[in-house]
Amino acid sequence: MNGETVIQVTKWTTVINHLRNNRIEYLLLMGILHIVGITQKAYSQVSGVCL
Repeated sequence: MNGETVIQVTKWTTVINHLRNNRIEYLLLMGILHIVGITQKAYSQVSGVCL
């Protein structure tokens, strides 16, 4: 592994660990965003994007 790969894996691990530890807060935030309609707008923006 080179240094860049190690840094990228460490960043992803940190993000996943943060999401795992704060999942209730993110779930509430996603619920509020869905009620407000922001998630639908974001979904319509990215629905035509191919990965």
